[in-house]
Amino acid sequence: MYCQGTALPFDFRRFAPATAAIEAAWSTTASSGDAWLDTPTKWGTNTGPALVRTAGGFQAVKKPGLPMAGNMIAAREKIAADLAYLLELPVPPVTLWDTGCGVYAAVSALAFVSSLTWGQAQKLLTGPQTAELIPAMSAMIPFESWIDAQDRQNEGNVLVGIEPTGRAVGAWIDYTFSMDHVWQGNMKVACAVPPQYPPVGAPDAAVIMEVAEKIATIKDAEVEEIINRIPGNCLPAASAASIRDNLLARRAPVRALW
Repeated sequence: MYCQGTALPFDFRRFAPATAAIEAAWSTTASSGDAWLDTPTKWGTNTGPALVRTAGGFQAVKKPGLPMAGNMIAAREKIAADLAYLLELPVPPVTLWDTGCGVYAAVSALAFVSSLTWGQAQKLLTGPQTAELIPAMSAMIPFESWIDAQDRQNEGNVLVGIEPTGRAVGAWIDYTFSMDHVWQGNMKVACAVPPQYPPVGAPDAAVIMEVAEKIATIKDAEVEEIINRIPGNCLPAASAASIRDNLLARRAPVRALW
């Protein structure tokens, strides 16, 4: 039986073993300190993400991959990933990479050994496999309300992995259009229920309530620590203050939605 305030029996962060091994270190520091090497693999979305690797062969995705001023993109991706780690939600860990001259990229660890986008997976999953994504989808609803995530109509923004048992698991990515991208330095305390993403079935109300409660009880210091670890030349002070103030002010309104 579900009782508000108790932990739900879901393990949402079912990532590849190599990613699981580094997620704690990546999610509690600004940079892993790795030297990243570019590869020829790129994706054709608006920020041009690209596959990178270490000399030891660990692979990840750099964003933005295009030659653009990516600091705010990197900062939003990093903050969203670190908040998700704190809440035990299925967003792959992110580390910051100073690509030169103070221009930063977010480097996101690969969620699964082999993954499909939701656009690919929805044609292949069985009914029971699709239903296995409902708890994670439900958990992400209050989180994406809290950080005001946009661009959730994109079928590439959820990745699906199939475990050896046949179980389907999900990872939510792409938080470029969230937080101060939407708030633009203004206070936006009012929260709205975001679109269900992806549409895998009726959301689990117990999961939503549990995550909303966890968001509401996050301590000020925990949010501030995540924001303050971003280097100042990656996240300007005004943007850092806007993100901090809005995240803190939106905790209770997120819970009130449910």
